[in-house]
Amino acid sequence: MSDTLTIKTSGVAVLGEEQAKHFALSIFADVKAYIKEHRAEYEQWLIEQEAGEMDEDAV
Repeated sequence: MSDTLTIKTSGVAVLGEEQAKHFALSIFADVKAYIKEHRAEYEQWLIEQEAGEMDEDAV
């Protein structure tokens, strides 16, 4: 089994499937906590994005 912390490259950075799974699992709890803590800000941002899309559709 390859080391999931070693990034394989061929001139450019490549993240393999196993590496991606390891990365996602390692940050999941922090991302979930951040979203919970900043939910109101996120919802306000969504409202602003939707309003911007409506303005673009009117053009």
